[in-house]
Amino acid sequence: MENRISFAQFQALFAEYLGIEASRLTPEVNLLLELGIDSLSLVNAMIRLEREYQIMFSPEDRVMTRTLGEAYERFDYYRRTPPG
Repeated sequence: MENRISFAQFQALFAEYLGIEASRLTPEVNLLLELGIDSLSLVNAMIRLEREYQIMFSPEDRVMTRTLGEAYERFDYYRRTPPG
């Protein structure tokens, strides 16, 4: 497993997953309210991250994450924390 990915790399991944410009994905933007991303698309993006990086978000994280900054923090946490 590679160590960390930067926020910019994470931003580019999410932009690809969601089909939007990376420049619109600031850490504080509310993905659901400000960008109109539907919750299913957001959950699917997080599931893609799980598959690609062999991590497991908690169910609450999948549905409660609202900003890209929150998603990145949770992603980084699960990448650093061993499963179990």
